[in-house]
Amino acid sequence: GHKINRPNRGKNVIGETKIKLCSISVKSDNGTSILDKVTLEARGGEIIGIAGVAGNGQKVLAETMSGHVTPAFGTIYINGKNLTGKYPEDFMRSGVAYIPEDRNLDGTIGDMSIWENVILSETKNTKIFQKNGILNRINSHNLAHAVCQNNDVRYQSIQQPARLLSGGNIQKLLIGRWLIRKPNVIIACQPSRGLDEGAISTVHKTLLSERKKSTAIILISEDLDELLLLSDKILVLYNGKLSETIENRNVNINQLGLKMAGEGF
Repeated sequence: GHKINRPNRGKNVIGETKIKLCSISVKSDNGTSILDKVTLEARGGEIIGIAGVAGNGQKVLAETMSGHVTPAFGTIYINGKNLTGKYPEDFMRSGVAYIPEDRNLDGTIGDMSIWENVILSETKNTKIFQKNGILNRINSHNLAHAVCQNNDVRYQSIQQPARLLSGGNIQKLLIGRWLIRKPNVIIACQPSRGLDEGAISTVHKTLLSERKKSTAIILISEDLDELLLLSDKILVLYNGKLSETIENRNVNINQLGLKMAGEGF
């Protein structure tokens, strides 16, 4: 019943390079190329949009940047540190947050409670898991309440299974879980897919708020309107290859669509 106001990106101060990919190549089990010499750089305070039709390597690109996939060739730098071949935990420690495209399959465990889902990424947090792996339930519940309140997650009880939440509330819970870690790199893959207008607006405002905190954000989306609204720069991923960088102020949506269909590759 209330009006939804889409956020305004506005200008921002650009900082140092937070994440850099140099000639990254990833191959499938049968040897075919999924990513082909992908080079990408994102600095603090900017949102880099990755456009493309589904199935052109977006998920593998996101998983490579978060340490879930090891590239066959190339180098990944996070805050100037070479993390090529390291584990996802190493990427998390370096400040990388990964919002997967499938929030139910890869982001949360539906049969676990809300508070249990909140602490999934906090296994090394001594306030949550004390010596010998003993769980501090009071701190865990307090953290879950804080995440839900700060990110407007609508719920009945933090004891309820996460699968009972709406898609928008699951996404806000997932994003909030990462924000408590104060990341300096956010990889957001299809962050507003399947959400209602109110949840979409909240997600967009959250990403722009993190941008103001000098966080580098990689936004992978098939929604051109979303990319044009949020991104400072846009690249097109086609058949595992990245186009040249396009400044958002110079984007022609028709040319962008043609690039997504393979023109220029």
